[in-house]
Amino acid sequence: CENARNNLNYLLTILHPARNMRMTQMDALLTEGLRLDFLPGSAAWRDTGLRGINDCFHRQFNPDGSSIEATGWYHYIVANMALRYLRLKRVMPELGLQMTEKIVTDAFEYTTALIAPNGEFNLVGDCTPGVHPFRTLAEFLRHRAEVRRELGLSVIPPPVSQFFPDAKQAMLRENWEPGATYITFDVTSRMGYHWHPARSSIQLYSGDRRLIADPGRMFYEPTPQRAYATSTRGHSTMNIDGLNQSDSEGEIGLRTAEGYDVITGLYDGGFWPMEEMEHGEGIFATHHRTLVWIRDTGVIILDNLYHTQGIGHKPAIECNWQFGPGKVSLDAANTSLVGEFGDVRLRMLFALRPAGMRFDLHEGAMNPCGGWVADAGDNPVPAPSLNMRIENYDPWNLPLATMLIPCRGGAVPEVRIVQAADPLA
Repeated sequence: CENARNNLNYLLTILHPARNMRMTQMDALLTEGLRLDFLPGSAAWRDTGLRGINDCFHRQFNPDGSSIEATGWYHYIVANMALRYLRLKRVMPELGLQMTEKIVTDAFEYTTALIAPNGEFNLVGDCTPGVHPFRTLAEFLRHRAEVRRELGLSVIPPPVSQFFPDAKQAMLRENWEPGATYITFDVTSRMGYHWHPARSSIQLYSGDRRLIADPGRMFYEPTPQRAYATSTRGHSTMNIDGLNQSDSEGEIGLRTAEGYDVITGLYDGGFWPMEEMEHGEGIFATHHRTLVWIRDTGVIILDNLYHTQGIGHKPAIECNWQFGPGKVSLDAANTSLVGEFGDVRLRMLFALRPAGMRFDLHEGAMNPCGGWVADAGDNPVPAPSLNMRIENYDPWNLPLATMLIPCRGGAVPEVRIVQAADPLA
């Protein structure tokens, strides 16, 4: 008891100013202040914890249900804490807890959206795959239903097109079955240490497989793979000279219609060299990406990267695609790619790209590091990565058009690209 008292008194002096660290500290103070109320000092622990946890309920959660770190594993920690405190509020209303049913409901809806068809978190940001203690999407959906029944809510499944404007993320899925196609689009703002500079990066799952994959967390040790996982280049988006996006805000929008989803993302914060946490001299640029999912056909991605570097200072422009573990092969003309991921195939078509763009495949490379994703144990494993790069590109605008066609079973479809003439040319 004396050790506990000393530790809790010390905790009062080192409270973290924000994010989930503050919430877990306040949780410890309030919980132990109630549990050890016979010890001297327990009233201070309890009162500080209560005021702090109520403050965190307002600051930690966004109106759309996401938490400010906007990454699965860390969000699920605070979502479960919210449920626990709602239960405590119901049995001890005299405490003055301000947790609400809406915060809990929305936090669990966001958690559900973050879970891929294979039952793992989708790995945006510093996220481990496991949704403990659940191992499948179906198991978590049953858990979600139990929570909603407890709150007196309907247990119908969530919508298949989900948009979280505060987190700046969209998650689309074919249905709620384990083998369904699932797409994520991430324009998340930096609100903590678990963010990755990956605006407008996408993921694509189909048939329980990762086709286009976020590299994940890969632990926190300072390894080349960890540096790759936390870089813009490690994600399926665009960059200049292999540099990172800044912390500036991005924009995202979602429109849906029967059989169609359209996501737009805009990042206009330039690209920057980094040394530890310091930015060097950057390059002005904006990247606009539009994703169109034609649900019975495939995904079309339209990119435009704009910069104003002058003559003699033209940078290299890159578009990178990180695949999940599998086999990937390019055709001789670099117009099409076929990926094999177990029993799932991916046809990828490069319908529009500038002449002279170089296509390089990497897998498990170390110098420079590239072609790695985290496995279910958070370990780095080799996986194919495609680097599309053009040096000294002269016009300020670089447009790209890419099509992704996932195939579950059967042969990969042959697709012909027809380039229409510009009526203004």
